[in-house]
Amino acid sequence: MRYSARVNRIKPFIAFSHSASPATVQQVPPCRMHNYICPPWRRIETQVFIRRFFYLMPCLNLLCSHYRMSVSEHPTLLLANGAFPAHAYPRSLLDTASRIVCCDGAADRLIAQTQRIPDWIVGDGDSLSPATKARFADRLVVLAEQETNDLSKAFRFCLSHGWNTLTILGLTGAREDHTLANIALLLDFANQATITAYTDHGQFIPTRGGTYPAHPGQQISLFAMDPSIRVSSHGLKYPLVDLSLARWWTAALNEAQSTSFHLTLSHGQVLIFQSYTTEET
Repeated sequence: MRYSARVNRIKPFIAFSHSASPATVQQVPPCRMHNYICPPWRRIETQVFIRRFFYLMPCLNLLCSHYRMSVSEHPTLLLANGAFPAHAYPRSLLDTASRIVCCDGAADRLIAQTQRIPDWIVGDGDSLSPATKARFADRLVVLAEQETNDLSKAFRFCLSHGWNTLTILGLTGAREDHTLANIALLLDFANQATITAYTDHGQFIPTRGGTYPAHPGQQISLFAMDPSIRVSSHGLKYPLVDLSLARWWTAALNEAQSTSFHLTLSHGQVLIFQSYTTEET
């Protein structure tokens, strides 16, 4: 029955083919014959599928764009080769990070003191153990140039991968010259990415001004690389009124008076240091 029904369905096409000239028969598109012998129920199913597919396309695009945005905006943890974090809060950031980029020898400390392994190791390779070099050769990026330090190399590596939201640990606590250089770099980095640096005592946040959460008595210090920047404050124990931060100590060791404070800058960026709250200590 199925075969005979199929033959009956194509008879009109056969008749049409015999009644037409050979040239006309050759010009009949193959898809026309296919569409004719295709069961009607299958054509309906195909049409429904196409309609549903195009109906779902905006939803699929939205989901894909949200996934791409969440991947690119999720903070990448950049571990510098200073003092390894001992405070509970920065240690918790290490435990929960989805991606860790280590500056050279910081990879050895990460492996020795946590259950994590580095996703990438970036630097000139001079402070990395031979065992770690061999074990993680597939994720080791050696940049031999000596014009910038390992933190700068790792930062540029992150930018090249589109990782523009960075959490930085291990910034301080080693040699003082390294500490000062790393802190100064934060304001340079802030021109290209969103960054926050955590130490065992608090956090560094680059800012162009705005309102920040705090708690009464929390230690607040401000630092600037540009002495022409003038700062005014609201909510600090020692008010700043159009103050030029000509020296690093000029706006250090202040205190928050309430649950927030506000900064207004003439131009550029300054670096905020906030001590940890009681709950974070």
